[in-house]
This record gives sequence, structure tokens and C-alpha cells, in this order.
Amino acid sequence: MSDVPDFPIGFGYNNQWYAISTTDVIDVIEFLKLEEVQLSNWETGIKAANQGYYFLSPAIKGWIMIVNSRMPDISVDSKHNPIETTKRLSEKYGQAFYFGTHRVVEYHAWIKAVEGQIKRAYCFVGEAGETLLNEGKLTPEEIHHGLLYTELDVDDPLLPNEESVIQLAKAWSIDPQMQGKEYDLGIGFIGRIHVTKP
Repeated sequence: MSDVPDFPIGFGYNNQWYAISTTDVIDVIEFLKLEEVQLSNWETGIKAANQGYYFLSPAIKGWIMIVNSRMPDISVDSKHNPIETTKRLSEKYGQAFYFGTHRVVEYHAWIKAVEGQIKRAYCFVGEAGETLLNEGKLTPEEIHHGLLYTELDVDDPLLPNEESVIQLAKAWSIDPQMQGKEYDLGIGFIGRIHVTKP
């Protein structure tokens, strides 16, 4: 791992992450009970996130992102699944979001939680042709960007893709592609979460 501060690196495709409304990364580390914690800049942190570590970004415009391509997804029955984790994070930090994409199975998901309550949650898996989750009212951002989807059993189905996830992440929190804005040098942390079954 490198502890040399660097500029943010874009991510998002074939990945999962949380965005939480806080700038206190040390508090987040303690809240998540992160183990094997190490300083890590963006370059090595994103690489580690693709190998099973959780990368906690430095604060960006009032947000911290928690990135891990291998974290449990919405289908996993565990207290660490994104629904429960997003609830807990929002209860602690006011609001929290989850985003996930996976190209092979065409997994596309997002969750918005405020003060411990799920306000909006959606997940579609293209490989199975199944909507796993569709909870809460459509948000203004979904409506504005035309992120309105059907099931497969209509004449012209409208289905989400990984660009849908990136677009909504940008509207709800921080653009994971890190485009179009000036960012500061920063350094975050990596670590592991001991995942237990219920």
C-alpha cells in the first residue's frame, strides 16, 4: 500500500460502494469495526478494493465512500448485506447510499436511506431477468434522469444498466468517475470487515 497522497481515481463499473454524509473517516473505521487497517492512497486503495479489502476514501465535498467489489450484495442473507448496512450507516450519519454493478450477471442496484429508514431501494439482475428489490417511491433524481424501468414481460422492456447506477450515484452523492470537478490530494484507509452470518 502507498501512503503518498494522490488525486481521486474514478471507479464504479463492476463494483460496489457506499457513500455516506460525513467527513470523519476515523469514526467510520471504528463504526464498521474495520480490521487490518492501513493507510492507502486512491491508486492502491481502489486496487485493494478489487481484491476484497474495503477502501475508505478521504472526504470529498462532505462525503466518504466505502468501496469493495466483493462485499455481500443485496441477495445475501447477512447483517452485512447492503440493505442492513445502509440503514445502519444512515442511522449513524444521517444519510447513506449504496450502489452496485456487476457486468457478468448484470446486477444493478441502489439504495437510499435517511436516519435509519430505507427511502428507496432497487435491484435488477439481468442474467435472471428478475427484479430482486423495488421498494419506496421513485426519487426526483430517478424521475429527472429517466431511470424508470419495467419488467421483462412487456413489449419493449426498459431495463437498467451500469450507466444507470453511475448516473444516479452522481445525482445522489459524488460522481464515482471523478469527472468535471477539481479535487484535492488525499489519503484514505483500507481494511477488512469480519463478515458473519445471522
